Amino acid sequence: MKKLVLTAALLFSGLLAMSQTKDEVVQSVRDRYYRITGGKVDLKTYSVSPYNVSEENGNVVIIKEEVSDGRFEYYFDANKKLPYFIYFASKNNKVNPDLRGYYNDEGKMVWFKENNEEPEISFYQIPHKDLYLRTMNAYHTVENRDLPANPQSKAIDEYIISVAAMEKTTDTIAYVSESDEGYYEEWDLAFRNKENEKVMTQSGAGGEHGSNETTVYFRDAQKVCEITKSTGWMGSYADIEILISYFKEGKLFREEKYKSYGENIMDPKSPFGFNRDGVVPEVRVY
Repeated sequence: MKKLVLTAALLFSGLLAMSQTKDEVVQSVRDRYYRITGGKVDLKTYSVSPYNVSEENGNVVIIKEEVSDGRFEYYFDANKKLPYFIYFASKNNKVNPDLRGYYNDEGKMVWFKENNEEPEISFYQIPHKDLYLRTMNAYHTVENRDLPANPQSKAIDEYIISVAAMEKTTDTIAYVSESDEGYYEEWDLAFRNKENEKVMTQSGAGGEHGSNETTVYFRDAQKVCEITKSTGWMGSYADIEILISYFKEGKLFREEKYKSYGENIMDPKSPFGFNRDGVVPEVRVY
């Protein structure tokens, strides 16, 4: 319990911590913005629907997205692969304001503007935090553009959906602590189908501010998928990371990493436990 709470405390104590001052971040953003848009940098441009992309030396540095009420522009640090500036140019800023988000080297928001207003940024309140997830969805869509379709992982996804729907029995039960340290839970479960075959295991531990859980799926006694979830909560900020690993004959062949970037993407109604359609993953193929 203490280890979990300490992990959550360390995680969120750095949420708004800045290795750079606000003025340093703003000046750095402006310097990089004017350098990359000043016409003196050799940029390769192309389209990945629905985005227009600019690369410098093979690295994505700008993505632009046209929407019905304006245009999003995302500016990336080529080395860290994180945005340092997010801009929304509204077609009518009296209806939907222009937005400008400034981020430090760790990807933390340090300044935000709605037209000429500056909303408060605090431990519990980060304005338009959904912009960061939108930005990283665009980035990963571009990065994943050349990945071939993978029928093997899709077939495993369909199997996971079928496991969620099937009638199952449980071998073990969860444990809930009575500790004076606060709510804490551990669980170690195994699920079997009507034929008494193990189809899924689930183990983890969690408390008020976060949890870690590993779910493993089996078919014909072989592991076909492992899903690890790490969640942390503080105020309205959700730090969620989910790794889906696919196996064939015991060997890992694909990984998909999903991150929330502050948004609550969990969905107990989903067979995967989160809103998978709302997040574009970072993908590795082996």
